[in-house]
Amino acid sequence: MSGNQILFFPDYADPNDQAGWSMMLSGHSLEHDLFLNYIPQSIKTGMGAGVLFDFGLWPDKDDPDYQSMLDQWIGTHDAVHQALGSGIGFGDLDVNDPSNWQIWLSAHATEHQRLRTLFGMQTL
Repeated sequence: MSGNQILFFPDYADPNDQAGWSMMLSGHSLEHDLFLNYIPQSIKTGMGAGVLFDFGLWPDKDDPDYQSMLDQWIGTHDAVHQALGSGIGFGDLDVNDPSNWQIWLSAHATEHQRLRTLFGMQTL
């Protein structure tokens, strides 16, 4: 990534705000695509399909496969963050507990900010 590019990634949105949440997920997915450039190829190869996962997708609670789709999003997300040397954990994430979910979202936003700084990504 060129040092003169300035990017904007919304780090946080209320999951109950559908428009804001969709914007955050879209930017979040793009950011993960950029982060993958900093993971060694040998680790990416071992991750398999996780490298190509679209983090912009969020399962609909009415979908009969909601829980398995959510588990895949969380598990793949965790694998990518671990490959990036992230300190954020996914094991305690409970999207059904509003307080837990908000605390995790805030920690996750801080972690993305840390990674952008580490990789020299300029953002607004």
